[in-house]
Amino acid sequence: MIFPNPVINRAKLTFNLQSESSIIISIYNVLGHKVHHNKYNNLQKGLNIIDINTTGFSSGIYFYRIDTGKNILTSKSFIIR
Repeated sequence: MIFPNPVINRAKLTFNLQSESSIIISIYNVLGHKVHHNKYNNLQKGLNIIDINTTGFSSGIYFYRIDTGKNILTSKSFIIR
């Protein structure tokens, strides 16, 4: 889940992990260009919240991809300026 949606300056991604894990978060614009990519190591089992700074992004539609190595979650968000 991404909140707030639409995003103005910061997005918070919330997700549950079945076990302690490392994940990769990638963000793509509507043209498919990767605008953010980061690996987060040793996240705890259960609810996790990741804060993403979006101040350098243009207004538009973005797709967030969370890769746990076992599962991939994709979600859509709007960024407004």
